[in-house]
This record gives sequence, C-alpha cells and structure tokens, in this order.
Amino acid sequence: MSFEELVRQMRLDLMMKWGEDYEFQAACVQKINGVEQPVLRIRRKGNSVGIQIGIGDVCDRIRKGGNRREAEKELIGRVEEGLKQIRSGETVLQTGQRILDYREARERLVYRLIQTRRNERLLQQIPHVPYLDLSIVFELYWKQEDQHCSCLVYNSHLEQWGVTVEELLAQARENTPKLLPAKSDSLNKIIPTMTAAMGEGKWEGQERWENQWMYFLSNQEYFHGAAAVLYEGELKRIADLFGSNLIVLPSSVNEVLLLPERLWPDIAGFAELIQEINQKEVEQEEWLSDHPYRYLRGEDRLEAA
Repeated sequence: MSFEELVRQMRLDLMMKWGEDYEFQAACVQKINGVEQPVLRIRRKGNSVGIQIGIGDVCDRIRKGGNRREAEKELIGRVEEGLKQIRSGETVLQTGQRILDYREARERLVYRLIQTRRNERLLQQIPHVPYLDLSIVFELYWKQEDQHCSCLVYNSHLEQWGVTVEELLAQARENTPKLLPAKSDSLNKIIPTMTAAMGEGKWEGQERWENQWMYFLSNQEYFHGAAAVLYEGELKRIADLFGSNLIVLPSSVNEVLLLPERLWPDIAGFAELIQEINQKEVEQEEWLSDHPYRYLRGEDRLEAA
C-alpha cells in the first residue's frame, strides 16, 4: 500500500467513527529545511478553524511492517485528544481563532532564523528578511500546559492582517527578547558531552575548550534560540567579556556556541565539524547552517566566516 493510499484509508476509518460531527483532511505540511510532515486536520463541522496533528510517524511505522493495530490505536488516541481540545475551554483551537485578528496576533509575534538555501520553496510562501546567508522569518508563539506552541506566519496572514514585512520585523524585534529572554552560560558545563561525541582520547585544542571561557547562547525556553544573536547588545556583551571577536558556531536552530577568536585564529576546520554534527547529532528540521560565523567586536557586526 502506498503512503497516499494508507493515509486515505486512515482518514476514511476516522470519518466512519466521527464523521457526523467532524471533518478530517489529510495534508502534507512544508516544514523547515525541506522536511515534509504528513498531518491530519480536524475541525468541527461549520467551524472555520480547527487543529492538526502529525501522523507521519504512525504511517511510517505501518509501512515498515510494524503492528498496524497498535499504530492505529495510537492514532485514535491522538485524534481523541484533539477532539477534547476542540471541545474544551482555552485551547489551541481558540488561540487559532484569536490570531486571525492582528490585534491579538501581534502580542505573540516573534522571529527565528532559518537557512535560506535549504528553504527556498518555503520562503516563497512566508514573509522573510534576508540576513547573511540566513533568513529572518516570523512565527506566533505561546505556551499551553508547559508545552511550546508556534506556527509560522505565511503571506496569507499578511494579506488578512493588512500589515507589511517591515511592520512584522519591528514588532518581532520588540516581542522576541521579552517573550523569549536570552540565556547564555559557560560551555565548560557541556564539555563532557562534546568530548564523548569526539571519541576517546584527547583531541587537538581540547585544553582550550576545557580551560577558557566558552559560551552557548539561546533563550530561556531553549526554543529556536539561535535567534538570540539578533538581540541588541547580546553578542557584544559576551565579546566584551572575552575581550575578543567571537567565532559563532550554529549548532542548531535552538542555540549557537561562542568561542573567543583570539584562541582560534584559524577557523576553517569548524565547517567540517558543524556538518558532521548536523548529520549525526541534529534532526534535519533543526539544522541552521553548515559553516561558522564571526562576530566583529569593534564593528558590532556578524559575518559569515
């Protein structure tokens, strides 16, 4: 059975069970870095807003010969949880209804960074601002029951809201450091993990990692925290602490690693390290870039290295 046939059959099964009151639509959502996620959209009949749940892992499990009955049972559980959200009080559904109004949506508007080259198709559908070889994109962010929730802002939102990309950027610049405050700390705290990833024994330059100040930069929620490099004064503060320009390693969309350039005058080898970590340690949707950046302290400017 093909993937499309499997999804179609699962949708028909759900329609048989709940179809009198709810509508089910299978779709494929374009995610970051070319990742496509199969989803099931659910809404109560007569409502313009619904919810969606990911179903790719369930479908893959069935296609790879897993227990179909158990996989479908898990899907049913997800759908039932989604229906509870639709029926309950303060839900993702109600949040979705509110963000149709920009007066509500603007309070949740934040920015994040993604790589331009890997997201050319997606960038045709969403408002964005070029930044080096990256793109600043926008999303609506909120927390529900200690869960991070977000949705990308699409061109269709701009049309509905009647705002410009420049207005989005100005609002996101104000909101993001408030909703997602920066967090940085010594990299020495995660050296054992990095050392284990590099294999047994000493590796070149390890003492500099262990005996000097190295930092990671993210936000307090560790959610799309690489965007903290855009926060006014944040990179300069750490560069002044080091008394040096910075080497910025984009370890994922959630954080960057910061090293004093005076300890690493030759940074050419970092590109290979970043690419290896991307392939082995980071989910594709969380890749940010495949090369390092340099922050110039005297100019207060980030550049591609």
